[in-house]
Amino acid sequence: MKTKGITAWVVFWSMREDKVDKRTGTIVCLLPRRYSPKRVRDILDGIYLSYIKTFDGHLEFATSQTEKSPMLAEISRYSDVYVSKNPGLHAWLCHGVKVSSKKMVQTITWTTPTNYRRNDRHEIVEEIPGKTYRYTFDFCKMVEVRSDLPKC
Repeated sequence: MKTKGITAWVVFWSMREDKVDKRTGTIVCLLPRRYSPKRVRDILDGIYLSYIKTFDGHLEFATSQTEKSPMLAEISRYSDVYVSKNPGLHAWLCHGVKVSSKKMVQTITWTTPTNYRRNDRHEIVEEIPGKTYRYTFDFCKMVEVRSDLPKC
């Protein structure tokens, strides 16, 4: 019996290289669906800054909750959350999130939400169906086996 999967925020890196048509990434984490886009934005800021900053940058982020500092992550009109730098960090509230494993090789699959293109009067002009993606990682060798992460 096949399961439908769960709904969860899928967070992944997106590396963009300007000189070649190559975009790769790595799944960072899954977050509960009950998290609001604003809460996910705060989490993405923390993940991004802990990746690109040194310890003094980590301390700066830890104290930024009491001081007003600019947010790196943004919420799009489709309610996905992203940091649009290189590397980029993205979070989508996806459905059908499933993990399958064969020993230490695990595959995660998910389907992005359906989007709608609207005209100037905010009427729906086109429905853009969600796409299904898959990412496979070998935890013994610590290498990506297969990835068809979305181009962002």
